[in-house]
Amino acid sequence: LQQIKYATELEKSNGNAASREGDWKKACRYWKNALRGAVKLKDDDQELRLHLNLSIGYTKREKTDKALSHCDEAQRQRLKV
Repeated sequence: LQQIKYATELEKSNGNAASREGDWKKACRYWKNALRGAVKLKDDDQELRLHLNLSIGYTKREKTDKALSHCDEAQRQRLKV
């Protein structure tokens, strides 16, 4: 469990760094990996943040369907929290 938490934080941090560099494709890949870990950990706050990050990343990449999908998930997560 500790390894999953560490890997999730690392992937999220890597995604944040990639987004600062403007590499949205790489950022989305890291955030998707982090999201898998957050789901396994049942960390609703982290899932919410990652869905929001992914919606921004996909918007920047002009993949509006995926962006909207993550926005919808973020709304569902928000109702849980």
